[in-house]
Amino acid sequence: MLRFVEKVTLSFAPLNASSRSIRSLLGRVYTKNNLQENPKCAVTIQASEKIKYPSLEVVYNDKKVLKLDTGSMTSDEIVREMNRHSKLLKTAEDMKS
Repeated sequence: MLRFVEKVTLSFAPLNASSRSIRSLLGRVYTKNNLQENPKCAVTIQASEKIKYPSLEVVYNDKKVLKLDTGSMTSDEIVREMNRHSKLLKTAEDMKS
């Protein structure tokens, strides 16, 4: 999931109901396997009750930035969006080989 990602920033209010999907995503992103896949990927967690809307920012190796308002998304939808650009980068890498 993090192979082609430089940085992931998750911002959310931990107790807010609209943060449910991003809390779930955190459990899927911040795993030993994902961190071993790309140890240079920086995962930043901004958790504060002052944050009104949960959001995600992903910076890919090619410097493309994905910003999502995750309040109305499921964790599966968020992962699908994250993987969309990663698949393009993987295809480009495979074509070079």
